[in-house]
Amino acid sequence: MKVSYFYLLLSLMAMAIIGYLAFYIANSNHDEHDIVVGIGTAISVLLTLGAGMGLSHENSKMNVNMKVMCFLSFILLMAVNFCFAIVGVSMPYYVIVVGLLLIAVAGLLKKMTDIKEV
Repeated sequence: MKVSYFYLLLSLMAMAIIGYLAFYIANSNHDEHDIVVGIGTAISVLLTLGAGMGLSHENSKMNVNMKVMCFLSFILLMAVNFCFAIVGVSMPYYVIVVGLLLIAVAGLLKKMTDIKEV
């Protein structure tokens, strides 16, 4: 497993920008949980984009599988986060849905990095 610090830095910048965008959308709708949406979106971006752009596997097939899984989960998590930001946040539902999705992504990513042969 190799780490590219430049792409991790890019994902940190994307995390700040997209997290602020989600906060701004939720705040413009006068949602009382706008900070939670911003932080949840930032964590989602950091996990998915950070792993998708900043990590690479030695095996080329596994590397492609890992990047596709990360970017598909990025799209799914962004859709969920922005739906909550636009429609409104019910705190328990938001924490449960986004938390379970993040746990699933982290578990799949860990399982993929543990596989030695594809």
